[in-house]
Amino acid sequence: MIRTGNRVFDSLLCSDAIITLRCADSAWLSEMIWRLMARNATEGVLYLQWTDYHKRYWSFDYERFVRICGADARDAMQNVHVLRAFTKDNNDVAANWDVPGEYKLIVLDSLSELYADSGRGRSDGGGTLTYAIGKFVQLCIRKRATGIIMDRRTGYLHEYLSQVSSVIIDVGVSRDITVKVLKHPCLPDPTFCYPRDRQYRLSGWL
Repeated sequence: MIRTGNRVFDSLLCSDAIITLRCADSAWLSEMIWRLMARNATEGVLYLQWTDYHKRYWSFDYERFVRICGADARDAMQNVHVLRAFTKDNNDVAANWDVPGEYKLIVLDSLSELYADSGRGRSDGGGTLTYAIGKFVQLCIRKRATGIIMDRRTGYLHEYLSQVSSVIIDVGVSRDITVKVLKHPCLPDPTFCYPRDRQYRLSGWL
């Protein structure tokens, strides 16, 4: 079973499934994912980062991840592989999805880079986004891994993404933390709301 260390999320996550985590607060979403990776590193973790090479942007903070791992950082880093994934231009090259190694958790960060090319509300997504989601799902199936898709956009949910995801969780971060379960194989559509007092601050709550 995959774990974040947070009782709320641990009760919602399913192993051997495709899980979409949606949150517009990039720092909060990244923190949660890094903690998830740290707690599951011993079984092998692959982190795929979408990027626009022209922006030269990396979203994975190695220093922060090492601090989260604590005393287990050295062992964790041996089992966590970060791949600077494909640009929008070479996303549709099938060979790029032939990733070697065995993993129990594969994280895709983030689909947001591809939304701009896909067109809001278009079911085929211009091919770009739909293809990426499909190839990611196939990769997880081949590796028999749990897949986590990070979606930093809220509101519009891509139709194909909603179909292939077993679990979809939407997190709102403002004065309160609101957790909405949009899809789950064995739960209704609950909503949780937590005040952001000292106990529920980013570092403490996660």
